[in-house]
Amino acid sequence: MSQASDWSDANVPAPDKVGIKDGKTYFFYQIPTSLTGGQVGYLSYQAPEAYNFNVDVDAGSIDGLLDNSFFAGDHLEIEVGVNPMQSYVERIKSVARVRPWLLKKETTGPNAGKYALLSLFVQQLFEPNKPISQEEYLAASDIYAGMNDRQRDYFSAVGLGEDSAAWKNLAQEATITVASLMESRGFTDVPKSVQEFVYTKYLSGEWNKDFLGENLDYLKSPNTSTVFDKEFADLIEGEAIGVNNINSQTTKKYLQSYLGGNIANKYSQEEIQKMSDILNLPNGNQLLAGTLQGEWDKLFPNRAGSNWDASYTLVNEIAKPWVGDLNEINDYGFIVDLMNTDDSNEQGKKARMWGLSNNNQTTANLLATQAQRSFGSSYRTVDT
Repeated sequence: MSQASDWSDANVPAPDKVGIKDGKTYFFYQIPTSLTGGQVGYLSYQAPEAYNFNVDVDAGSIDGLLDNSFFAGDHLEIEVGVNPMQSYVERIKSVARVRPWLLKKETTGPNAGKYALLSLFVQQLFEPNKPISQEEYLAASDIYAGMNDRQRDYFSAVGLGEDSAAWKNLAQEATITVASLMESRGFTDVPKSVQEFVYTKYLSGEWNKDFLGENLDYLKSPNTSTVFDKEFADLIEGEAIGVNNINSQTTKKYLQSYLGGNIANKYSQEEIQKMSDILNLPNGNQLLAGTLQGEWDKLFPNRAGSNWDASYTLVNEIAKPWVGDLNEINDYGFIVDLMNTDDSNEQGKKARMWGLSNNNQTTANLLATQAQRSFGSSYRTVDT
């Protein structure tokens, strides 16, 4: 941040114009016309006094200058030694994260070699009440002319803003589609950077749904995929995101769901990695699920067709009134005992006895309440 004493030719470049209105001084830095399609526009900063930059104060056209400027805040926001135009460029780069076409030069057409869409964007900033028509975009930009319908929908939605119905509908559809395709491939722990990358590519229309699927197939099985985005492949390689790691995480979740955390934790990383290779096969998720279902059925023949998650939920609901929620790891032996018991009344008795033998406070409180009802209010505690 600059201070008043920092203002000198050595620290902050002199503004192109200076204007005063209502006792306030404004500094104007002209934006290169190459970025504005020839239209004259400025960055403006407000300052408390004119300072001595050897720039004449423009007394006659301050309203016109303000109308054609992009207000950038107080003059103290200008960094010492940094040209304000650099800050403007950084703002453009930030905006380009959701408008990637802004930083693309035209390669064909009347504006080849120029940033035609960036120029139109800046023009729109200065003339918000004069929407640029599709015909103007088509005439100025071969990039726009080459966009597919979804890209143009995205182009329009971004222009309307993230509060618009068009943007919200497009974003919601993209979120559902990406999540659905990831789920269908069994992905459960895809890094956030990968999720954001594929979401943006699909949202913006750069990838259609089929190509989105191809790239997710590549993520799942890179050795057998031939159709994918090179940029996506570089992202995965650059961040050391391996399919083996993703498949291992998926396999761990399947193990915990079908066999429980106690058994899942006994598998070594090497064993999990070897087991996860099945996910690279067609219908790999179904094959892995079938394999683990078979293991469960051998361990709990009386609950064949179920799995750990479902069975734990069932016995925990029966035991909960007596002992509270069971811990899947610490109470593993008792949970298995309940799973091997088919009669729910018997399961309840075992839960009560187990609670008493383990000095469980929930059990003690429940028995005390029951005893109080039977023997009167003078009976208040139960020795566990």
